[in-house]
Amino acid sequence: MKDKKKALTMESCTYNNIIASTDCTCNMPEILQDLLSTYQQRYINTSPKFLLNVLISKTAQMLTGKRITFNEAGKINIPNWYAIIFAPSGYGKDRLVNDLDSNVFKNYRLWFKDKAKQHYDAAVEKIKRIADSKYPNNEKQKNSFINNETARIRHIVMEISNGTQEGLYTDCKAFSNADFGSAYIKISELGGFLETLSTDKQQFFNCLFEAYDGKINSKCIKNESREESIENMPVNALLYSDYTLFQKELKTTLNNLLKTGLNRRSVITFQTLDKLKAECFTFEQEKNFYNETRRLGNRLFSIFTKINLNNCYVLNPEAKDKELNNYKIHMTQQANAAEQSEIRTELLSRELKALKLSCLFACLNHPEELVINQLDMQQAISTVEYLSSDFKEFVNFRPKTKDICDNLFEFILENQNKEEITKTKLTTQYYKQFGISRKRFKNEFDENISIVKEIANSKDYILIEQSINNNSGTKYYLQSLNNISDESIPHLEDMLKK
Repeated sequence: MKDKKKALTMESCTYNNIIASTDCTCNMPEILQDLLSTYQQRYINTSPKFLLNVLISKTAQMLTGKRITFNEAGKINIPNWYAIIFAPSGYGKDRLVNDLDSNVFKNYRLWFKDKAKQHYDAAVEKIKRIADSKYPNNEKQKNSFINNETARIRHIVMEISNGTQEGLYTDCKAFSNADFGSAYIKISELGGFLETLSTDKQQFFNCLFEAYDGKINSKCIKNESREESIENMPVNALLYSDYTLFQKELKTTLNNLLKTGLNRRSVITFQTLDKLKAECFTFEQEKNFYNETRRLGNRLFSIFTKINLNNCYVLNPEAKDKELNNYKIHMTQQANAAEQSEIRTELLSRELKALKLSCLFACLNHPEELVINQLDMQQAISTVEYLSSDFKEFVNFRPKTKDICDNLFEFILENQNKEEITKTKLTTQYYKQFGISRKRFKNEFDENISIVKEIANSKDYILIEQSINNNSGTKYYLQSLNNISDESIPHLEDMLKK
């Protein structure tokens, strides 16, 4: 048996002649190590962080289906997991999730459906008993009552894709009437969902933020009494999208969501576009892969069956004092040194993410021993650190647009002493030099100029926008930071505000 304390390291993994590079250096339970290693060898274009984040999200859906909780020095919490995946189109986001559902989590899904059917049948039987007592001598009224009340039963669903507060609340209310299951939010096209961020969608995200702590609020509707909030409900989420959608029109929308709480609750995985490798596998290799994933799925489900409903895993003093508190100190120091507010917020959120994950890892490591020990916490911290490194890269990512933005910077720099560079000239005369149509260049002009400002700063320049022609136009020029004197700073700041 593998040593659980041994971390995965850089190595070449071979599985039936399928070669994949493993760069996962975090420590995790053995079953997750084996699942990740196996899926890396099949999904050769998908980053290990991408795979692991989705895998943890689906594992959290399963484990919290037993309504497990954890106890941190008397405070009870829910070990849920919010995963966000940003990756290019064609990298198998939907295929991976469907693959996991069909093979690794097949037994859990069958268990869930069976429990849901039992819950529904019990609800119907209860309605029939009430009908018998209310209408003992009137078969017509009895059947009418049974039909009407049965139609009102809310089916318990495995996944929630209806992105509204009412839908989330109603589904969670159905879960609250059962003793099993967890709500699982899956939005497979986050970019499309956010293209028009309506009031309803904003309310949904606000509700999703609060659900991270197990609380789901109903929507307040005028002239209607508001239903009570649902408490202690496990809610997990998997949101994914093509990252290129968030480099332009949706960038501001996403930034606002991050600031209002998305980055504090979610683990964000980011994979940029790269040359795809052909996924050419023989019939035998494919068959062996699926046999192996089903075998690992059976192992995982056998762990799940050992977990009792409503198990509460207690964080022991050593795990809290020696591991979690030291990690919190380290994260606070890192946050104090960070300049970007979103980076600071994300760093400070890792402690709670590690705490929640340590409970999931305790279930996987020792399902019948209701404690969270030092190893569980060490593994959780290691995994959160590994996955969270993508967030800074995502926040600071700038698309490689040398054909537009870099060329625009170089054009202004090379020509500003020859003629006046104005927005009108750029959009009507010079757009052809940047390999883009006039319409697109004009539509994306403000965004491109903002990127040019960043390029200029990285090269020790400031791009100055100056109003001309009685504020009816704008001209641009670059000022070298090395040539700015103290006397020019106030004047420069006034110009930058325009």
